[in-house]
Amino acid sequence: MLNLSLKARAELMFRFAARSKWGKLQSLLGINLKEDGGNTEIVSIDDDCSVVSTRIAPWICLPDGRPCITSAITLFDQISTFAGAVPWDHRMRGGQSLTLQADVYKPLDLNPGDEVIFVNHKKRHGKVVSFIEAEMMNTKRETLAYLRHIRYQPMGYEWEVLGHPVLRPMLFFALESHNYAMPVTSCSIPEYWDEVFCPVNVSQSEQGLHAHFEVNDMLANPLGNLQGGVRCMMQVQLAKQAVQGILSDRLPIKHFHASFLSGVKVSSKEKRIVGVHSSFASRSLAGYRQSEATFSRDNKPVVLSTVVWGDPEG
Repeated sequence: MLNLSLKARAELMFRFAARSKWGKLQSLLGINLKEDGGNTEIVSIDDDCSVVSTRIAPWICLPDGRPCITSAITLFDQISTFAGAVPWDHRMRGGQSLTLQADVYKPLDLNPGDEVIFVNHKKRHGKVVSFIEAEMMNTKRETLAYLRHIRYQPMGYEWEVLGHPVLRPMLFFALESHNYAMPVTSCSIPEYWDEVFCPVNVSQSEQGLHAHFEVNDMLANPLGNLQGGVRCMMQVQLAKQAVQGILSDRLPIKHFHASFLSGVKVSSKEKRIVGVHSSFASRSLAGYRQSEATFSRDNKPVVLSTVVWGDPEG
């Protein structure tokens, strides 16, 4: 008999993502389930809360050895979707991100390989929009950051039908059959952030810096879309260059907010060029320095983000 529990639904989606031929990001991040050779464990999940532990991949850390807050957002994007939005949804829909946000509560004093725990809370989950909030903790159960994920749930008529509770056992059987038949995606794990996010054609204007990035299915979710957290990481990569010489090199990010206007489809057959713009740091109303970043596809903005720089304990 099929196990249709919330935890089984979450594990099903993690296993599917580990074997997807359209997007390999989960394997690149090293957050496959332990049974698939990764470092992730779904500790618990109920109707309102899920607890997931994983480890920090070395390549998502900055040169100082600590992860950027957008690295945490990338992990949270994947985890809050597969251990939150999907199992909590009445049709098991993943949808797409509308916003991702993080507020750093304590310095991210984490090293490559360190365990982190995401405690995800379902604040509201409807037919159209879901709201998930989370704390990212270290192994001492100290909260390092607060995160928020708002998702647009609809995925089309086909998924509405397949995900119906009456047909859910058939959907489960089909996905499980795929998971048993397909091997876990293998990929070459990079050592450094710059190996994955390397801006080219960087130019400067009075408004800030503009650059291009090459992207492919290595950075995509299981359905072949460039993951939201990855887009945030690219924006911060350029934003850090834009504030060099203006702010301290070690000045961390206190707050990050991204609004998603559209998806970005990528392919294994060819690399796609996307554009990123970052303003220079200006003074916010609260007295902090902040940057505005735009992620573009075909010269059309698809992500608008705000980066607030400052000591999280300041």
